[in-house]
Amino acid sequence: MFKVNNFELTTVRFLGKPTIVISSGGLSGGISSNIAGGNFWKGMRQGVIVAGLNHMANHVVGNSIQEMQNKYGYKNNGEVFGSQEELETYINKNIGNVRDIEKALSTDIKLATGDNLPSGYSLVDNKIIGPSGRAGGITAPNGLRSSKIFIAPSLKGDYFEHVGMAKVGIVHEMIHAFHLYKGLSNYNKYTEYAALTYTRAYLKAYGSPKGASFYFQNIRLVPGSFSWRFLPNIINTGLK
Repeated sequence: MFKVNNFELTTVRFLGKPTIVISSGGLSGGISSNIAGGNFWKGMRQGVIVAGLNHMANHVVGNSIQEMQNKYGYKNNGEVFGSQEELETYINKNIGNVRDIEKALSTDIKLATGDNLPSGYSLVDNKIIGPSGRAGGITAPNGLRSSKIFIAPSLKGDYFEHVGMAKVGIVHEMIHAFHLYKGLSNYNKYTEYAALTYTRAYLKAYGSPKGASFYFQNIRLVPGSFSWRFLPNIINTGLK
């Protein structure tokens, strides 16, 4: 453990792995905000949230692609969202009117590019790469009770067995945006587990037992207020 400006950075075990990702993500967020003339601690908090979500997303997608393929049926067929328009067309067709959803969740849904990702993130081979690895999407706070969702172009080609992950991955990020909009306490502690509960239920319902079993190992109990079932009914989750 060491301190920077009285802030402790501690190596901890997260999902069984030693990491300082969340703390260092917060530090970079604070430094970036301070350099830009903003509030260090506000930037710090936002960095912690985004880094925390990305760390879990990296664990879900997995560091070992070979294990994901062999044991859980993961694959990517090379399809990508080629433009913001294509992403929005997909959402309009499969999830709900994108403008209505953005208004209801106080969020802004963007296709990730090399220019629009939060500090510390980049786009490599159409995949979002952050401090802890790869993510299919990230949700970042954007002011009081509002957010921005960034979707990796490669998410369109992600599958578990025969089940496409584009819809479930986008709704997964909408769950985070909904939690931020509601101003739920202990957001960092519960939001990812709540979203994973939805992802697992979706894969199970649509016939990917291997994918569902992978997500099941990462699920923890969460307060009822975090349930994905409270999403506005304009969002088609694909589940009843």
